[in-house]
Amino acid sequence: MEQFRNIGIIGRLGSVQVLDTVRRLKRFLLDRHLHVILEETIAEVLPGHGLQTSSRKMLGEVCDMVIVVGGDGSLLGAARALARHNVPVLGINRGSLGFLTDIRPDEL
Repeated sequence: MEQFRNIGIIGRLGSVQVLDTVRRLKRFLLDRHLHVILEETIAEVLPGHGLQTSSRKMLGEVCDMVIVVGGDGSLLGAARALARHNVPVLGINRGSLGFLTDIRPDEL
């Protein structure tokens, strides 16, 4: 079984719920001694995060897995940007539909 050690986080901008979920997710992963890398745009709205940052496209080169906090559109956009890297992408639903992003924030 593959171990994920370097975890990227992408979050949809413009939502307080997304930011709250990203903060909780970050803490959850760090508590498990995982290396967390924030996508640059979400890192800009999380002052004092103290984590490594990366562009969306580069996350695929440095991460074993990327978690997207947002809706189905956010997940599809991330999957498109990361497709050539063959990195697993997991979605946490903070959108309205949640057909593809089937994990709810309260399931963290």
